[in-house]
Amino acid sequence: MMKLILTARSKTDNTTDYSPLDKHGLQSTIKHQGGNGSSDNPFKIQMQISNLNESIWSGVIHIELPFTKQEPRYFLPAFMYGKNRGEAPQNVPVRFPRLREGTP
Repeated sequence: MMKLILTARSKTDNTTDYSPLDKHGLQSTIKHQGGNGSSDNPFKIQMQISNLNESIWSGVIHIELPFTKQEPRYFLPAFMYGKNRGEAPQNVPVRFPRLREGTP
């Protein structure tokens, strides 16, 4: 069975770190509706995020599906070609995660 990791970052936070949903007054409900996670039969889920705060919440919700890696490989073109780095301007039209010194 899959186990999703959900974290969030509020628009009003003074940090770019993600933290558990409950620290933001958010709650998730996830229902597995089929699939085994293979490319022929991907997981099918229904997810609901509820705002338990009395005010509107605005921010980013990060959904991660960890899995066992067989010979893990990764390619970081933005890192290799010097784009999307922490020293670049923040106010850009593409909002990909930034690589910054001191953060994983």
